[in-house]
Amino acid sequence: MNSTNSRTILLKKMMAVAGLIWFVYLIFHMVSVLSFHSGEGVFSGFYLWLNSSIFYPILLALLVLTISFHVFIAVSRQLSNNESVGERYKKVYPKAIPRLVA
Repeated sequence: MNSTNSRTILLKKMMAVAGLIWFVYLIFHMVSVLSFHSGEGVFSGFYLWLNSSIFYPILLALLVLTISFHVFIAVSRQLSNNESVGERYKKVYPKAIPRLVA
């Protein structure tokens, strides 16, 4: 396997890890919202704990980093794929639809 293929595979795996982090956050968020049904005290207590803990800023930073990384890699891979294809598969798009990136 050459270095380009191994780099592509590594980037795909890293994008998958970023997606898994967001999936875990989604599950955490859904479970935390379920605390709403346990009563006002439990709901308020959970969010007071979350906002005052060190976990909250770390979680926000992790989510911003992973979504930024995921989008950057996806766009760069798409642009690289567009360059490598060349003119073989270019379609003529209607002028009414602006094609900015892809």
